[in-house]
Amino acid sequence: NKLYVGALGTVGIVVELSFKLHPLPQAEGMLVAAFKSVEDAGRAVATLMRSALGPAAVELLDAEAAKAIRPDATVPDEGCLLVVAAHGFEAAIQRTLRDLRETCASATDL
Repeated sequence: NKLYVGALGTVGIVVELSFKLHPLPQAEGMLVAAFKSVEDAGRAVATLMRSALGPAAVELLDAEAAKAIRPDATVPDEGCLLVVAAHGFEAAIQRTLRDLRETCASATDL
């Protein structure tokens, strides 16, 4: 996206490229949580984004999309499925997933 700033969509020539490589994470983890309402899921996502947990990915699926990718999902029609992925060191992943479970549980208690 920084390549054509100021070019206004005109033709450009790339003379040199540099890539940054990162090693694969030591461990990966995923949390899948079902919510009865989008509002509850929204509270969980808002809390998650304000926290220092730093997830690798966050996806919110409505009931229809959740059942399309996971037929055994028990999501109410007005509910949704929250999928959060994390990667890093094993101990950090375990703590992140534990904190995510607590965040999801507290979002439904409000």
